[in-house]
Amino acid sequence: MRASRAQQFMPFAALRGYYDLVAQQERVIEPRKEHTEEDIARLSALLSQVRKGSVVQVRHYEDGAYVITCGAVSEIIPEYQTLRVIKKRISFEDIYDLQLL
Repeated sequence: MRASRAQQFMPFAALRGYYDLVAQQERVIEPRKEHTEEDIARLSALLSQVRKGSVVQVRHYEDGAYVITCGAVSEIIPEYQTLRVIKKRISFEDIYDLQLL
């Protein structure tokens, strides 16, 4: 009896996806930062040290903001200039900072 009474007061979302859309509109888009020649040389040297299985912390640009991804490198694809950390594929040009852990 009590369970059926509680069920009538369960929240109801008449507008499916509305709150996700509102949250997306409130998000502030961060502009992409430009690299200096020193930054490019340092990142290039670090990327040359990264091997499959290396544990890294990558700060990269994704969907209008900078995010940090940590984990083991599962794949390096020099032809496509991408790095895969666990299951996330990161383009070399999106990498802002890289640390070997």
